[in-house]
Amino acid sequence: GSPAQSSISSLRLRPSPLAVSYPSPMMLLNYPLVVTNVEMLCNQGGSRSKSSSLAVIISALRQTYQLEGLPGLYKGGHLYLLHQAIRDLLRFMSDRCIGLVESRCRPSTASGLQEGTQQERVVVAGDAAEEEEDSSSLRRLFLSRLATKYCIDCICYPVLLASTRAIVLRGDQESSWERVRLWCREEGLLTLFGGLAASLLSTALEEAFDFLLASCIDRCAEGSKVDMTDRLVLKACGGSVVSLFTAPVNYVGVIQRCQSPFPGFL
Repeated sequence: GSPAQSSISSLRLRPSPLAVSYPSPMMLLNYPLVVTNVEMLCNQGGSRSKSSSLAVIISALRQTYQLEGLPGLYKGGHLYLLHQAIRDLLRFMSDRCIGLVESRCRPSTASGLQEGTQQERVVVAGDAAEEEEDSSSLRRLFLSRLATKYCIDCICYPVLLASTRAIVLRGDQESSWERVRLWCREEGLLTLFGGLAASLLSTALEEAFDFLLASCIDRCAEGSKVDMTDRLVLKACGGSVVSLFTAPVNYVGVIQRCQSPFPGFL
């Protein structure tokens, strides 16, 4: 096919940046690892190793469970779930709004192209122009969804920061809302966005690597059919490699969220 057709096919097969991740039981199993990671990075006691080996992580999980019980493994979990819910709700609503605009604009664009083709009486050129227009339209819609996704991440970030700080604060009897008000009053509103740049950079790196991986798969599979199962396996393997590059940026973001002059923080 033509380059425009390949571009259209690639854009249509690519998942939407505003795709919603539905709740999964794996979140309950994964969150204690999130808690352990934050404690190992931000604990000032020095009793825990900064190594991230499997044995150290299991030992840290066991120690947290022995000292604080099951609630200790899910500190800040309510805020983490709130962040996920708000983020996914905003993504869902934004995706619907963009889809509504897309459905209203597409017929006029298609009719305009059709009229132009009829006037010029050049079917081949008209088809090429229509393909090019569809490609640019899909690209604009994809970029608008991508920009909206980053805006939503910025809006929801204070809730993520509060969930991370709730892990570090042990035995604090203040409510989450009282803590947020105190931080804003003493440090200013910008304290709620500490580590935002690292978080956005990590997301951008993941998406860039995913795009490169998908492009490589499409190029290698050109002229042959690759099963969806094989694509998922390749994507999972690629995701493991990507995590090696994004992990340092994630660690910087976690540490920056926990930096504060208040007691208990870095």
